[in-house]
Amino acid sequence: MDPRGRRHGYPSHLRNVLIECAFDGLVDERWTDDIPAEWIRNLSTNSPDTPISRLEAMRERMKAVLPDADVTNYHAIIPSL
Repeated sequence: MDPRGRRHGYPSHLRNVLIECAFDGLVDERWTDDIPAEWIRNLSTNSPDTPISRLEAMRERMKAVLPDADVTNYHAIIPSL
């Protein structure tokens, strides 16, 4: 929580809606391994009471539900973006 007692800006309901939309074929979800690494790092820093194992389990569930969302071999094109 921030100094005002508000939760940090990681809306799980938004994540769930986006995953559901991708699962239903309404959007094409894509992510690299860098993206979950970033939100796991940020959540573990900003919500230290949340075990990293729980965050890693969420990442694995997301990958299991949307296996085609994984983008690989992208490092070579980053400089041209």
